[in-house]
Amino acid sequence: MSPPDAIPSTPAIKRLLDQIVGLTGQTPAEAVEAALQAYWRSEFFRRADEGFAELQADPEAWAQYQAELKAWDAVLMDGLDPNEHWLPDGTCEIRKPVEDDHARSAPR
Repeated sequence: MSPPDAIPSTPAIKRLLDQIVGLTGQTPAEAVEAALQAYWRSEFFRRADEGFAELQADPEAWAQYQAELKAWDAVLMDGLDPNEHWLPDGTCEIRKPVEDDHARSAPR
C-alpha cells in the first residue's frame, strides 16, 4: 500500500518526468518541484489577468481603481531627492539629472 500523501502515477507522468530529468539533469523530485512552481505561477498570473479583465469590464469599478492609483502616485518619491544614488556601502552620491547632460551636448 502506498503512503497516504503519495501522488498516483501514470505512464504519461513517468514518460514526461523522465524527459524533463533527461533534459535538465535535475533529480525527479527537483523536476516535479520546478514543474509545480511553474504551474502555480502560471495559474496565479492567469487568475490575476482574469481579475483585471473583470475589473476593466466594470467602468465604475475601473474608474475607482484608477482614482486610487492616482492618489497613491503622490507617495512614489515621498519627498526624496531624485538625484540621490545610494551605494552598497551605505554612502550616497548626488548625481546630476540626466536632462542636464543632454542639454549640454545637444546641438543648438
